[in-house]
Amino acid sequence: SQGTFYDRIAQDREILKVILLLTGSIQSAKNMCNQYLEQFGEYEWCWKDDIAKAYTAFKGEEPGLDDFEAKLKYFVGIENRVDGMDGHHQISALMLQTSSLAKSLRELANKWKESFAAELHKEAFARLDRVFEM
Repeated sequence: SQGTFYDRIAQDREILKVILLLTGSIQSAKNMCNQYLEQFGEYEWCWKDDIAKAYTAFKGEEPGLDDFEAKLKYFVGIENRVDGMDGHHQISALMLQTSSLAKSLRELANKWKESFAAELHKEAFARLDRVFEM
């Protein structure tokens, strides 16, 4: 009896060496991919947090005009950092195409910026309206 296919493979030292090398290589590539993806973790609030709730919390701090300006510049800074990212990244034999991810991040940051700016505009318009009513 020759045993099962697995038994025959398990007894061949050359095949075992190749399998171990492949396993190590794949695990290493997986670890490098996870490490690369960690850099996007700082932006996860863009897609996880609710813009309206974040604005309400921001407004609860009674921000001044300088605070609004700083917040809007923060969103623009995110857009600029994302624009500076490479559209691809090589890890081992893998070529990660990240241009669509960067584009989506830029669009999300822009959405946050536009939402905060629109709310600021509404509030400023309402205050101006009250001044004219006096």
